Amino acid sequence: MKKYTLKYSKEFPNDLEKIVSSKREWGFYEETIERFKGEIRSCLEALQTIPDSGSNVSSLIDKNTDLKYFVVDDCVLVYRILKDDIVHVLSLWFTRSNWLHMIFDW
Repeated sequence: MKKYTLKYSKEFPNDLEKIVSSKREWGFYEETIERFKGEIRSCLEALQTIPDSGSNVSSLIDKNTDLKYFVVDDCVLVYRILKDDIVHVLSLWFTRSNWLHMIFDW
């Protein structure tokens, strides 16, 4: 089975940390936060073998784009598939944020 390499944007680790910090500030139980982090890890592992399984952002907006996304719990993970079997993980945002507007910057 083909395995893709994950490449992370410089923003992604910060996005993840901000979301985890927000969940702690809002009083989420630590087990819930750990489960969320596990779901993110599972999603990233899935991207290494089946990157096309995410949804196309272009189906949500009136713009042709190669961006894809996964909804993980209350967050959306945005990425794109690059040549040479690389998946570029771009960002992680809360689904209730204006993430669709933010991707127009890419």
